[in-house]
Amino acid sequence: MKNKSRNQTVGVLTTTLFAIAATHANADVVSFQNPPGPGHFDWAPSSGEIIGLDITLSAADQTGVTQGATTFEHTNSDTFSFVDGTSDGREVRAGGIHGGLLWASVFGDPIPAQAPLPSNHNWNPSSLIIHPALGSNFAEGEEAYLGVRFDTDGGGDNWHYGWIGVVRTGIEFDAFAWGYETEPGVPIAAGVPEPTTLVLFAVAGSLFIRRRRRFE
Repeated sequence: MKNKSRNQTVGVLTTTLFAIAATHANADVVSFQNPPGPGHFDWAPSSGEIIGLDITLSAADQTGVTQGATTFEHTNSDTFSFVDGTSDGREVRAGGIHGGLLWASVFGDPIPAQAPLPSNHNWNPSSLIIHPALGSNFAEGEEAYLGVRFDTDGGGDNWHYGWIGVVRTGIEFDAFAWGYETEPGVPIAAGVPEPTTLVLFAVAGSLFIRRRRRFE
């Protein structure tokens, strides 16, 4: 009975992954992992430092400097920290008190959200991560996702949506992955890699089910 339950769980996961892959079949998602250890791009700044993360580049190609609308800056002081998209054409998803805090998404959340958002959710060029007086809905030490968007034309008419996977420690974020949709106006699922990767995961899940059935 336990084996049947496990197979059903994996089967549901496989079906879900295929469904997500099919949903994104007409889109072109590009994503990057930020490897731990050697080769890791450190997005967590020292006090007063500004570090840019370009979501169109791999960890190995990051320079830490601002390179246009696709770069999101992480800055902090001794008491608060924020992710900055101050130039025209790059914004972060915000909410909370006065709409001034970055808003955490979980894996698979659509960016932008399909349903209407509460009035305290918005796209903000510069939003706080955490401030002692305001708090944060990013749980410390847990993976979450920043919703971001950019318009390389700078006019705000061709938004590309993306995400940055982060873990918060104190008032700082460290990024573990990031991705974006190459087609303007097309939503993206937080943390979900390109469809080819999803298909591989789904196939692996299918093979896992077959193998378990052979030995039961």
